[in-house]
Amino acid sequence: MVAANFPASLALVLQSEGGNDDDPQDHGGRTSRGITQREYDAWRTGQGLPTQDVWTASQDDIETIYHDNYWEPYCDEMPIGLDYVYFNNCVLAGPRRATILLQQALGVTADGTVGPITLAAVASRDPASAIRAYSAAATAWYHSLNQPRFTKGWLNRVAFVENNALSMVSPALAFASPPAKKGMITMNAQQSQALVRWLIATFGPIVIAHGYATSSQLEMWGGALASLIPLVWGIFAHTDTNAVAVVDQLAKNPDSPVQAIIVNNTPAGHDLAMKMPGNTTVVDGSAEEQIRVLRSGAGKTR
Repeated sequence: MVAANFPASLALVLQSEGGNDDDPQDHGGRTSRGITQREYDAWRTGQGLPTQDVWTASQDDIETIYHDNYWEPYCDEMPIGLDYVYFNNCVLAGPRRATILLQQALGVTADGTVGPITLAAVASRDPASAIRAYSAAATAWYHSLNQPRFTKGWLNRVAFVENNALSMVSPALAFASPPAKKGMITMNAQQSQALVRWLIATFGPIVIAHGYATSSQLEMWGGALASLIPLVWGIFAHTDTNAVAVVDQLAKNPDSPVQAIIVNNTPAGHDLAMKMPGNTTVVDGSAEEQIRVLRSGAGKTR
């Protein structure tokens, strides 16, 4: 239902897939960014192009294959978050197995074909509940494959995907604790994790491609960074000067993972609020009112 979620979902899938690989114990064989040589050959042949080494494939080719072969035709029919989980499983396990796991999670006949019954079940199910059930079904299936060399990686990926999908369903909001100062911006742990995910999704493929780190190392470093950001943010976000600088930066980046700014009901606070990008929730009033409004999701969106 959210076609615009493809870029974000693709960035996360690319982060999971890593760069170039040619593991003799992996049935996929020679692979680049998750696309196998066989698949790339078939795609180029279908485009009337000569085959070439998948390691030299352009990023546009890779993204087109992901969109046309895995995202379409059903991800746009699913709610945000669940679309990413289904997309990821199409990539990792194949569209038919991804559909069977989805159907098992939804409690409908698992025939591996998406039809009106499956789509109706998707539409009627709470997205967060569906994501958790889907992840549980995927976990059980990967265990059943009895491939110890790959099981840990598969299960780590299931957990990574589930966590990111749930974040898509419920974007973190900044809660006022203690009461917000004039122009103060707060960031909680969930927002810190979202920021780190954005950084890894944006720069991770470059770091991996140049051999500076592996995907597992990035995840480990990202976890440490996510725990430090709120502490550092708390030090610098308590002055009006820094708050203005941060807001100016956010206004230039409407895709920022920071979802909310809390301001007091003052001219200075309103000036900050007016600079925020359109996807940001703005709340003013007492601290108690800020918490109530943010928790209810009823903040004013500017």
